[in-house]
Parts: sequence; structure tokens; C-alpha cells
Amino acid sequence: MESSMRLLDKRRIQAKEVVEIFKSIDQTQIDTLVESIINTDRIFVSGWGRAGNVARILGMNCSQLGKLVFCVGDNGTPAIQPGNLLIIVSGSGNTKTISIICQQAKFHGATVALISGDANSTMGEMADINLVIPRRLSGEEGIDDDVIFEKRPYAFYEVAFMLNDYISTCIRQKTGQTLEDVKRYHNNLE
Repeated sequence: MESSMRLLDKRRIQAKEVVEIFKSIDQTQIDTLVESIINTDRIFVSGWGRAGNVARILGMNCSQLGKLVFCVGDNGTPAIQPGNLLIIVSGSGNTKTISIICQQAKFHGATVALISGDANSTMGEMADINLVIPRRLSGEEGIDDDVIFEKRPYAFYEVAFMLNDYISTCIRQKTGQTLEDVKRYHNNLE
């Protein structure tokens, strides 16, 4: 069993890794997605597994900012149309089932935004907007202080989760919304 100090060191490395990856995301890519969210009437979100959970959280955040949001696959999801935005979250950008959804959205004239680790992936090639969360591999050095990142498969999702909140913050700032506005749209059936 690992000592508490060793585990604390691992926690510090994990936190540092997530922060450094988050800071290295291209702000221009974030701004492009934020503008697309602001300027669309309807948003659809999709992803599989952990990425799907992250996509649904982003959809929830957008709905709490007054946007009309649908989760692909839910019974109440309507047809996607030109002018709509499909946001896909996929670590690899190559998930086969989600790639088909991406193709269908493009076929029906929707704008596709992909949050992934690879703009050159299957869906990255189809997407109108690519927001890349850089992946760190074992042995890569940190941006600021030579911290050696561990190879952790979930870092992408941790960063994507942080990114959701930051996207919401950007939307609120650009639209002048406050936390009181968010509360107005917050789920009140729970």
C-alpha cells in the first residue's frame, strides 16, 4: 500500500497536469465555439461513455444560459436542421458510432463542433470547429516547471469538464448574463 505522502505527491502531479493541459488550450478555438453557441438557435450534444457525460454537462450548462439544447439519442430529440449546432465530445475523435452522427449532422446542414484530442481525427476532418485539448504522454515535461506528467487516461475528461465551466463563463461574459440569470434556467423539478 502506498504511503499517504506518496499519494499526496501523485495528487499534486495530477492537479498540475490538468492545470497545464487546460492552460495550453488555444483560446481562439474556445472563442470560436463560444460564438457559435451564442449565435445558434438550437444545440445538440453527443458523445459516448465519459465523453458523452462531459457533452451532456456542457449541454446542461448551455441550457442554463437560456439555450435550447438536445442530447442526441434522447426520445425527445427533434430533427437537426441547417443553422443548428452539434457539439461532439470525443477524446480520440474516432468513435465510430459518434462519427455516423457527425456525418448525419453535416448531411442535414448543421454546424459540427468537435472537442477532442486530435483535429486530424475522423470527426476532426468533418468538423467545422475543432477545439483541441492537447494530450500529454508519459515523459512529457510541463510547460512551466519540468514536472513530468504521468500517463493517465482520464486527464482529457478532467480537462474537458473544466473547459465546460470556462465556456459557460465566456458565454455569460459575452452576453452580459449573471449567475441570477443562470439560476432562472436551473432545473426546478428536482
